[in-house]
Amino acid sequence: MTMAGHLLAFALLLSCASAAVELQRHKPHSGRGGQCPPCPQGSQGTPPPPGGFNFYFLVRQWPYTFCTFKKCSKAPKQTSGFTLHGLWPNLDNHCPDDFPEVCDSSDYDSSQISGTVLADMKSMWTSYISDDDCFLNHEWECHGTCSGLSQPDYFQDVIALHKQTDIAAALASSQYNIVPSGSPVSTADFTQALADAFGYAPILHCHNDKHSGDSYIDEVWQCVDKNTLKIMDCNDACTVHSSCAVHPNQQCDSSIIYDTPHISLHPAPSSCTLECHEKSGACH
Repeated sequence: MTMAGHLLAFALLLSCASAAVELQRHKPHSGRGGQCPPCPQGSQGTPPPPGGFNFYFLVRQWPYTFCTFKKCSKAPKQTSGFTLHGLWPNLDNHCPDDFPEVCDSSDYDSSQISGTVLADMKSMWTSYISDDDCFLNHEWECHGTCSGLSQPDYFQDVIALHKQTDIAAALASSQYNIVPSGSPVSTADFTQALADAFGYAPILHCHNDKHSGDSYIDEVWQCVDKNTLKIMDCNDACTVHSSCAVHPNQQCDSSIIYDTPHISLHPAPSSCTLECHEKSGACH
């Protein structure tokens, strides 16, 4: 082979190698979530279409812990038990931030929701630091718009799920008889009581008090199948991304405080300041 032939063959080999590298670079990752989808027109922070997600997080808060460490303007009621924070679509993909927000521009409109559901929302999905409509608009704008559901259907589904999975009642009726008190509760017993009641273990988030060293139950997260609206195993939901992992600052100790202390109230803010994150799981 002539020198020119050798050079041509070498050039072809380099071209094939480069093509193979490029193909591997664009090859989708394994796992149910697949590759992080490209941003439309290269724009960052573009959410997926409404309904384009993998599963929900159903998030409830223990309002006494919330109001112990936040400036609440409204006192929680023990009869309300755990109150709703939200039902949040989640993507479970390879994107760094894998939950979508603000998938359309619609605002919360209470006139679309039935009186019965609105009455339940007033007691079960209340804000302790802002006007209720401010909070509900935030939840609809940030999360509900990504569900692919209408407002009446979304809010009705959230309330139905909340009623079907009464956390305080499940704890009290469990073999561990866990009720609010000043005594620490085993975190393992708390988790197992809810797993026994609902079929799968929840994800617990705690507020860890730097001064006392105590760990206070803050929120209970459960994974929900988007199609059946049934509680599912979070190990099956979070197959790709670590979205089910708890931030180190919110991890619970081996025992937690589940109590109803006296709450000092503060003036309510004069305006609605709740905002969605300026990001989306689809395009980062």
